[in-house]
Amino acid sequence: MGLSGLGYLFRQSAGDFDTQRAFGTSVVAATISVVCFTLSLRAERAVAERWR
Repeated sequence: MGLSGLGYLFRQSAGDFDTQRAFGTSVVAATISVVCFTLSLRAERAVAERWR
């Protein structure tokens, strides 16, 4: 798990029952995931369109 990063912060917050911080951390992680997925989807479509 490590000693830094979002996963560590979430686990520490959940262990301390700090629900606001745990929820905020999970929202940040979900937002980063959605942004990365959207960017990769756009890149995939651009490459697929070019190779048609």
